[in-house]
Amino acid sequence: MLCVECGNFDQSHSTICGNCGALFPDRATPPPGLNKNLRDLEIACSMVRNREISSGDFRGILSKMQNMFRKNLDDVEKMDIPADIREEMKEEFSTGTVGIKFYLEAINEMFAFLEDRQEVHLERGLVMARDANSRINQALRINFENYRILQETTEEFLATQSMV
Repeated sequence: MLCVECGNFDQSHSTICGNCGALFPDRATPPPGLNKNLRDLEIACSMVRNREISSGDFRGILSKMQNMFRKNLDDVEKMDIPADIREEMKEEFSTGTVGIKFYLEAINEMFAFLEDRQEVHLERGLVMARDANSRINQALRINFENYRILQETTEEFLATQSMV
């Protein structure tokens, strides 16, 4: 499960995120948008632009996020998806994976700011991060819909079995 609070990819079957302790969403309610990472990047870019944080602090924020997204990408790519559901999950995983990769590209663009202090790198990076965030949220919506359909199908099957 992808935590909607911190973006951590948690493969346990827990009801709470192992990284931040947030509750995973109720599957009866569509998930809220995953926006914390985008907000954090927007704030960090604003602060470094206004010299409210040092370049070293900005580099630390970017490095932490880069490591998190690399781990998430690695976790997703290592997932063993059963063959019978692989095709049904293809769009969700493809969309989410592209979103994670776009976040990594956005972070790399922001690192370029530290080399030449040209704010265009921050702006480009934020545009890329917004696109990445949108794709990850789209993957969450696809996941929710796939799970909802699975729940309905299972309930219909169980209902027919109780009639027998």
